[in-house]
Amino acid sequence: MRRLGPAIASIGVAFAITLLGLMATAPASFGQAYPPPATGVGVSASIVSPGGSVTVTGHGCPASSTVDITLTAPAQATVSLGSTTADTTGAFSTTVTIPSDTRPGTYQLVATCESVSMSTQLIVRSAAAQGPLPTTGADVSGYLIGALILIGGGTFVVLASRKRRRRVS
Repeated sequence: MRRLGPAIASIGVAFAITLLGLMATAPASFGQAYPPPATGVGVSASIVSPGGSVTVTGHGCPASSTVDITLTAPAQATVSLGSTTADTTGAFSTTVTIPSDTRPGTYQLVATCESVSMSTQLIVRSAAAQGPLPTTGADVSGYLIGALILIGGGTFVVLASRKRRRRVS
């Protein structure tokens, strides 16, 4: 039983070293570039159905300028979705409706204000194609149960060895 303590300690050290190694080799998280970009446009949802609406927000336009919003796709005509006016800081936000006759595919939503043009990707899917969300990741419940059993067994061994030491002393 006395040899069991160093073995458990060795397993703990090996686990800690493995964990530190994984953390050291993990990719860095993606943070926002500093300073933030001077212009930009975004949508409230990157996937929309024909006839659906999205909120378009952006910044970087000249103050109080008109912002024209269009939808373009390769080999298709550009469709105007509307316009809005930027505020005094050059920011804008408006809700646009995707035409109900828009074919499914990947589009560029373009916001143009005076000489500034910015775009973001928008995917149009038919309502029938949307369906349930796909399953991602892995089922780790077996690993979790195994880990809990190992932790419980280790705790039992440590407590049993302490109790035995008290009896021997």
